[in-house]
Amino acid sequence: MTTGTRNDREADGSSGLPESQVHGSIRPAGQARPRRARPAVLFWAGPLLIALMAGVGVLASLDPAGSYPNLVEGPGVTLDEVFNVQMGVYQYRALNDHGWRLWTAPVRDEVFADRFYNPDHPPLGRVWIGFCHDLTRFLVPPVETGALTVTACARTASAIAFAATVFLVGLYAGRWYGVTAGWTAALALTLMPRVFAHAHLASLETSTNLIFAAAVFFVADRLGRGPAQETTNRRLLTNAFLAGLLFGLALLTKIQAVLLPVPISLWMLWRFRLRGLLPIGVFGLTGLAVFLLGWPWLWIDPAPHLLEYFRRGVERATVYCFYLGTRYPDVNVPWHYPLVLFAVTIPIGLHVLAVCGLVKNAKRAPDSETAEPDATRARTILLAGTVLFILVFFSLPGITVYDGSRLFLVADPLWAVLVGAGAEWTFRVLRKRWSSRVAAGVVAGIFAAQSYGVIALHPCQLSYYNAAMGSLRGADGCGMELSYWADSITRDLLEAAANRIPAGSTIDLAPRLIPAQETELLLQSPLLTAMNYRLRAYDDKAGNDIRYVIVYRRKADPWPSLDPAPEGGTLIAEVRREGVQLAAVYELEER
Repeated sequence: MTTGTRNDREADGSSGLPESQVHGSIRPAGQARPRRARPAVLFWAGPLLIALMAGVGVLASLDPAGSYPNLVEGPGVTLDEVFNVQMGVYQYRALNDHGWRLWTAPVRDEVFADRFYNPDHPPLGRVWIGFCHDLTRFLVPPVETGALTVTACARTASAIAFAATVFLVGLYAGRWYGVTAGWTAALALTLMPRVFAHAHLASLETSTNLIFAAAVFFVADRLGRGPAQETTNRRLLTNAFLAGLLFGLALLTKIQAVLLPVPISLWMLWRFRLRGLLPIGVFGLTGLAVFLLGWPWLWIDPAPHLLEYFRRGVERATVYCFYLGTRYPDVNVPWHYPLVLFAVTIPIGLHVLAVCGLVKNAKRAPDSETAEPDATRARTILLAGTVLFILVFFSLPGITVYDGSRLFLVADPLWAVLVGAGAEWTFRVLRKRWSSRVAAGVVAGIFAAQSYGVIALHPCQLSYYNAAMGSLRGADGCGMELSYWADSITRDLLEAAANRIPAGSTIDLAPRLIPAQETELLLQSPLLTAMNYRLRAYDDKAGNDIRYVIVYRRKADPWPSLDPAPEGGTLIAEVRREGVQLAAVYELEER
């Protein structure tokens, strides 16, 4: 199996053979002609194949509520998607209409000072959502309901970003640790159920994962190459500048990018000592400049708007979180919440492989199979250090944490690379002990076992918990959140409801967490609009005319009258995974 070192030589155009053989010196009689190095295509062929398959798989299962009835059903319409799509379409169309003039005062003030504009997130990720929405709606028209935007169309943005992230993860894992690492790292990210689920949603998480990971990978690859003392100052500054450009793009996508400078700066100081100070400054200032230049809203009133944006990240409406049987406000969640969620929302086998890859490659002792042990160690430490910093940051007192692993999902692509490193090491050990076929079979079997969550819970992978928590049933018994984003209100559930509930009926939705949530669900659901249903927010104290109710099991915001199931109510349809109810439709007795 090709090792990580050979990969690095091939990437640089070297055959990996002794110099005398490369330049054609005379071979002793009887000596075999040296074999040519395998082409560098091995680096990216496997990850590219897996990325394409992952992207097609997501694209084929995006439909939330009947917009594309011929596709496999995807997660239901989630809470924040409609806002992301509306803002994305608004900003993309403004950019398409005005181009560079969007940065000039008259146009800038018209677009970004409008009351409709919401600066809760930077523009890059949302413009990408808006572009994919309009392109998909034009090329593949959905079933229309009269809504201004169609969530299903915008979901293609995350599907494409997910495929790109899978490719990057596999590409760099293959370059650093070996071809097997490339294949398995790409596959590992695909088999992380919550990452896979977010790839179906018109949200910013998947785009943030892509650019965040790209910045870390670039730094690790360019500044982790070769002995630190041999890296010239010019190379340091050039690569710090290029990495800063990626940092700026990450800042323009979502606020999680502010986490990047700390682990990268500490790593650069550890690797380059005082020589790293100037590159750190170049990295940070370049990223900040890209951020300021790329967001015209900041130009209207730079200092106040900059403060307003970062203040929005901490001063927001309270979101409640249900954890280990207790309901917490988002700023009072126990410190261990991120660590526990990270541990129990990724398949156990992937965790084991990642730990093996970390321990094996972070050691100081030289590896006889690797000609660049210092580079391999440095890159491994940056990946693991960044993952650790992300989890520690969200464990700090006063940091808002909610919605499962969503806020620290940026750690998962980095962890997937270490999974690949562990799979590479496992393959080598087994190959030496038995054979390549046995080794490949064992590694393939390990990954096949990790696919359970993605397959069994579809399209509700946001409800996934691994075997350490006793899977979803065990998590329910331990008092963990079941369906935090309403994704369990699936197309199948709505179809079953439409078959049983008379046309023109009023249906109540519980819980209602955002303004007009029920209105947006109706507008995004051809299945509901075709039946001329009326949706409203459930309130058992508002009147006695409640007859039909759609409920999703968000434990942080329950209705006592619906949890447990209402007495005397008839269950019309439900979404159940591993024996646990995630959503249901009930017909209540007349009162």
